[in-house]
Amino acid sequence: MLNKKRALILVLSVALVFSLGVTAWASSARGIALGDDFVTITGPDALYGNPAAVRAGEHSFALELVGVSAEFWNNLFKNDYLDEDEKDRLLDKAGDDGLLLGASFKAGPKLFIGPVGLFVDARQDGLASLSPDIAELLLKGNEFNREYDFSGTEISGGSYGDIGANISLQAPSSWREVLAVDDLYLGMNYHYLVGVISEIEGEGGIKFEPGNIDLDDGRLVVKYNEDDIATGSAFDLGAYADLNERYSVGFSVMGLGSLTADSYTKQEYKYDEDEEEFNDGDEDGERIYEELSWSLPTIVRLGGEMDFSENVDFLGGYTYTSYHSGHSDHKLSLATEFTRLSFLPLRTGISYSTLQNNVAISSGLGLHLGPFKLDAGIADLTGLFYKSRGMRAGVGLGFEF
Repeated sequence: MLNKKRALILVLSVALVFSLGVTAWASSARGIALGDDFVTITGPDALYGNPAAVRAGEHSFALELVGVSAEFWNNLFKNDYLDEDEKDRLLDKAGDDGLLLGASFKAGPKLFIGPVGLFVDARQDGLASLSPDIAELLLKGNEFNREYDFSGTEISGGSYGDIGANISLQAPSSWREVLAVDDLYLGMNYHYLVGVISEIEGEGGIKFEPGNIDLDDGRLVVKYNEDDIATGSAFDLGAYADLNERYSVGFSVMGLGSLTADSYTKQEYKYDEDEEEFNDGDEDGERIYEELSWSLPTIVRLGGEMDFSENVDFLGGYTYTSYHSGHSDHKLSLATEFTRLSFLPLRTGISYSTLQNNVAISSGLGLHLGPFKLDAGIADLTGLFYKSRGMRAGVGLGFEF
């Protein structure tokens, strides 16, 4: 019993180290309510989904004073009882990915005047994974005389400021005639990035014996820029078209860029059996005069929208995300927006993510009184009942006219 308790403390220590630094991509409150930042969302909310659709909205001026979103998720655990068969099924489905952890926070103001927008965000981004062996240890507990491998446990990401500009322009009428569309917009976001980036890798492993834990040189190797600030640039590109009065389509590529630091600090953390936690053997770490670089998640989006009626819109989309760590995600989303009461738009959506291994239901609403605009969204609503692996929430407050 003592051995299992110490094993749990050990694994939770690893999970805590990773969860504190793991993050995911930013989103708008409206996008969270719909289940994804669809490429056919127009106006300032399009900033995180399709830079071309920002100007395609009804208003020429927008000021967002508050734009906050937060998220956490994993690909294995859910708020439901798991029997042994279900645990085995989840581990088989996770495969080589092991346990993936995600958490995010984004906040910042935005200003849009005509075809030009300016924005400032405090952001975090990244992805962490615990090796399949560690995932099994967390889910099913330890076995004696078996080695659990740290290899494959890694995190890469950044905590940074994002200062940028958006430009969204209507294409010339000649282009629209050639393409036989009612309207066409092209757009781009430029990001100047500055902050801290990090990489963490697991090496070695642990073996449990009665009354003893053999670490087998198990450790966490941490790299982060401490004295040299990481800087970089990124671009988002997009296109949006109204095919006719009823149908719209869009396409975007987001997050083309990276941050780089000229040097970094390297530290190794090993498990202290007496204190039952990970400790840094060298408090100051080792200064390495080499570049440390981290690429933003690259996101490809495409989708369409149908104005089913005057007050009901249907949206559908596909999103592909590629992470610095080599992980990738395919996400399919469907949503609807109901505007029978123009001052109180209602939104709901459903999405499936291959990386999160989860179907999520989302919902939200807005309060639009003249130029005043307040939007809120939340997912996964199944968490209110059962079997949710995460939660997303966002709020936006500002003015449009």
